[in-house]
Amino acid sequence: MDTAALEAVAREFAQLNDELTRSATVHGSTPAADQPSGKAVSELTASADHMVKACADHLLGFAESLVAAARAYEATDSAGGQRLSTTMPR
Repeated sequence: MDTAALEAVAREFAQLNDELTRSATVHGSTPAADQPSGKAVSELTASADHMVKACADHLLGFAESLVAAARAYEATDSAGGQRLSTTMPR
């Protein structure tokens, strides 16, 4: 298992999380009084913001899981290597 590759993908997911979080539209503004669709636009924007945040959160969670998996593989490989080195005849 290439743990460095797993960690690199995790970093990419974390960067995507940052980009999505920074790009979220602020939906707290009051729509113009003369725009009949203003309320609907605000609600739609709020929904889109919610989806972006949910996606960003899931990407960050997945990145953390990848890092944990990479560390688990490293620990397993290291422990297996130590056992192998002590059981092999010299």
